[in-house]
Amino acid sequence: MPSVIPAETLDGTEHPMLNMLPTLRERVISMVLEQEEAIREKLAEVRIYNAALDRLEQGRDPRLMQAIVRGLPVPLPEAWALRIAHEASDYVAKRFNHLVQNTPDYPQVIPPVTLDSHLVMACDRLVVCLTEAFNNPINMEIDIVWYSEHVGPMNTGQNKEKEERLLHRFPPGHNTDGPMYLDKPATVLDSLSRMIMWYLPGAFNEETQKQMVVATQLMESQLQHSLHAEGHSSWRTNEELFSHGSDQSPPGCINFSPAWFQQAHNLGYDQEVSALLKASAALRVMHPEQYFEGLRTFGKLDEAACRLNLPFMPDALEQWSSVFTVLTVISNRESPFHRDVKSCPQWFDILESVGNYENGGMVLPGLGIELMYYPGVMVGISGKIICHGVPRVDGDRICWAWYMWDAVHEYAGIP
Repeated sequence: MPSVIPAETLDGTEHPMLNMLPTLRERVISMVLEQEEAIREKLAEVRIYNAALDRLEQGRDPRLMQAIVRGLPVPLPEAWALRIAHEASDYVAKRFNHLVQNTPDYPQVIPPVTLDSHLVMACDRLVVCLTEAFNNPINMEIDIVWYSEHVGPMNTGQNKEKEERLLHRFPPGHNTDGPMYLDKPATVLDSLSRMIMWYLPGAFNEETQKQMVVATQLMESQLQHSLHAEGHSSWRTNEELFSHGSDQSPPGCINFSPAWFQQAHNLGYDQEVSALLKASAALRVMHPEQYFEGLRTFGKLDEAACRLNLPFMPDALEQWSSVFTVLTVISNRESPFHRDVKSCPQWFDILESVGNYENGGMVLPGLGIELMYYPGVMVGISGKIICHGVPRVDGDRICWAWYMWDAVHEYAGIP
């Protein structure tokens, strides 16, 4: 076969391929240019992706990371309630590692003598849920870092068209005709096995749930004064989204933080450590780096109280028993689809739901997942990345939402 097209055919006429050469040349050039453009786009995506990973790595103190790896003790003032929560969290982490490792040579874990028997049983129950969830992974096809970049920093999740475009570009990938329903402990991972969510039904026993309900009832006055008419403020306190349920659980939504105590934002009740420590203990397993960053923040807040002469801050820090910097208490409210934009994308929020209600559910449209949201459930999730919503229920439902605000970390001087 000739390697060059002859100018003439055997009968002496002009070869027809000669007329096609300019068109073929144009097609080849066009294909090369398209490939070059595709390569440039891919390189741009890689640069954006690497920049996103760099942002996730910023602010991590190497000394702190060494403490996490080595399990070094974290110094906390003796009088702080957070000290007991930290000891309980450390016990939960060691028990979890013991069950997950499941090797004969792994040392037995003995609870600290500072924890009473009720507290130890509450911790053990949480460990069982965490272990069951860890052993039941569900993989999505989403790359959560790349997904986060497309979500953007201030995406509230309430623009339907934007959410549809996100879903089209990042389909969950599970082989179900409709939503995937979860009612057993599970973890949800992205395509590179990075954790997206922990789902822990049954994390709270009845005694702990009662503590949370009673504590919420003591906030009745603050809850009632939190509601506003539609258009007055954020949808989070829009009275149209609240139901009155029974007289025992007044509707409302209020925030607490030790950084706001000097502004008279007092909790107004004695904190029950057994009800509050579980969020911290769960975070110690779910996201150790975030957990220790929280401890570091409270140390910085203590320094700031002395430096800035804030008289109420030391007492607030002494009473606060969670590594999270903010607690939002929500009573009898449905939540439309939303994201929580004041947090960080790499941080987990912990949602706890208790009460006397039926038909509870949480919908995660971007993941194509619906959770059975029964009383006693705990969910760990990045509320800034994952859009979520909770429909109205039959009965009284109380949610305690634990999270970390960037503003509090900045106030404490934590990058």
